[in-house]
Amino acid sequence: VIKTTETMKINQIIGSFQAYDEDTQKIAQRITYAKGSDIANWLIINAKTAEISLRKVLDYESPYVINGTYTATILAISTDYPPKTATGTIVIQIEDKNDHCPILVTPKTNVCTDTKYINITVEDRDRPPNGGPFTFMIIDEPERMSDKWRIGHIDGKYES
Repeated sequence: VIKTTETMKINQIIGSFQAYDEDTQKIAQRITYAKGSDIANWLIINAKTAEISLRKVLDYESPYVINGTYTATILAISTDYPPKTATGTIVIQIEDKNDHCPILVTPKTNVCTDTKYINITVEDRDRPPNGGPFTFMIIDEPERMSDKWRIGHIDGKYES
């Protein structure tokens, strides 16, 4: 298991995954490493050292990340003849960071003189606790605007 955050930089080494020889209980010799599966194509595997670095920035909100976990496989291929191959599974736990700004779903609304209320909906791709709850406020521009509007909530709770 490799623990990391989604703010790691491209080409940064996040870990290694070396093959061990069951007979000697030491790091296997004469091995070439290769990427097996990496559905998001986020990883680079050093063929000689098995160091794992980032091809792309990790994204906690990616559909390939399940409960904060991304899974890939590495192949360890012996240079013996005939070559033998072992497959290892890498589990990367990604810590979510507040890397997405909240956005208004409807950034502009027309208000008529008889309008009693408007709905404001916000989305944020970050997951809790980085994606809400949100706080709203009325900016007093033009002056006394905050006397004309108030912020309420729907169904006794704020939506997030």
